[in-house]
Amino acid sequence: ESNKVAIDLKKANFPLEVTVKPAGATLKVDDEAVTLTDDKYVAQVEFGKDVKLTSELDGHTPFNKVINIKSNPESNKVALDLKKAKFDLSVTVTPKGATLKVDGSDVTLTGDGKYSSKEDFEKVLKLKVELDGYGPKEVTHKMSLNPAENAVKIDLALKEFTFKITTTDSGDEPMKDADVRITLEGSDYDDTTKTA
Repeated sequence: ESNKVAIDLKKANFPLEVTVKPAGATLKVDDEAVTLTDDKYVAQVEFGKDVKLTSELDGHTPFNKVINIKSNPESNKVALDLKKAKFDLSVTVTPKGATLKVDGSDVTLTGDGKYSSKEDFEKVLKLKVELDGYGPKEVTHKMSLNPAENAVKIDLALKEFTFKITTTDSGDEPMKDADVRITLEGSDYDDTTKTA
């Protein structure tokens, strides 16, 4: 008689724990969409298996990673924190010679009044344009997924002011010899009086 015993060892399962942020991001495990509970996915996975993790969210940089399941449960904990993607901002300012501040800092415009940069998705920017003789203009812009919405045009308008003409009659002489005072008044304009 034989004393041989067949032993068939099976690989044990170990917990895989994936936490996904920000809220709303999706998770695929081995290309299959899974449901997150409180932004977390937990499953038992066979020891030694390679598991492909993919997470996405609009406006964020996708995350892809393959992990190998270990016997130490701490090694099988994965935290995915998707970073906001950067999008092109394009600002066009008219008239030429105007200055642009982005979040309070002066930026350099091209000769044709353009500025461009890469900004985080959903970032809120304060744009301020100024030029002597024109009313300043401030615009708040929130970065969008749509490139067309990140093309900002800011046109300055000439400052408005009123002319006041005061004449002084110098007697019986015709008005051609009268003193004429011209006063320029208006918001953002230094009141100026000129006598001609």
